[in-house]
Amino acid sequence: MIWKLLKYDVRGIGKKLVPLYVLALGFSLLTRLTFTSYIYSPEVYSYDVPLWAETIMGLTMGITWIMVGAVFVVTFFMLVGKYFRSIYGDEGYLINTLPITKHQIIISKVLNFYLWHAIAVIVSILCIVVMFFHADIWNEFRHFFIDEIWQELVHYITSEHITAGIIFFISAIIAPAVSALLIFLCAGIGSRFRHKLTMGVVAYMVISFIVSTISQIIMTISFTDYFYTDTFPILGFSIYSLTITVIQLIVYYLITHHMLTSQLNLE
Repeated sequence: MIWKLLKYDVRGIGKKLVPLYVLALGFSLLTRLTFTSYIYSPEVYSYDVPLWAETIMGLTMGITWIMVGAVFVVTFFMLVGKYFRSIYGDEGYLINTLPITKHQIIISKVLNFYLWHAIAVIVSILCIVVMFFHADIWNEFRHFFIDEIWQELVHYITSEHITAGIIFFISAIIAPAVSALLIFLCAGIGSRFRHKLTMGVVAYMVISFIVSTISQIIMTISFTDYFYTDTFPILGFSIYSLTITVIQLIVYYLITHHMLTSQLNLE
């Protein structure tokens, strides 16, 4: 049932987001064929390009960057809107009467966030690659980061750094789920008021501020002795980061589940 719910959400959002992604990639290709082609052409100099052509190329580049930013912004608001409509809007009467558990609903919504977040990242990377990728740039990148930077760093990497890196990676994997659950929680809080969107945003800001403040206080107390030394416990900090992330994940999940179970307020 989770996969059926996920398939339903993916289809509903895909109809609106896929055209945006295609449009962003199209502008990236247009930028590549105009602006970027002149950059990489040794036969063409700036004074060979007419003013009107430079204007068009500049506009194309600007619009492309706006489209890349819109990929993330629109995806985020589409996901938030889809969740609110499917749980607290008209669709909520259908979703909440299906023979499925609240756990299945939450998990499917989190997976939906993961999927579209990953797609947005991939599309943005592809846009940048289409605009700027060139053999010379790749060779310079490889030479600088692999032949020089990596060769220097490899001498200082220890087993502690590797372990910390793995823990930070796990935290990064969990982070989108934490963000999604926080949004779900705030949407539930906002649904209980007349001005649902406004109160949801307020709840998001308040909860984020409280959590950030508490995290900073705990970090300061735990690591204050190291601020004045030349060493820093990177492994301890990574464990702390993962612990805070997991705690947020559990708390947001439990509260969201409780609100969907006993305090659901449909329009």
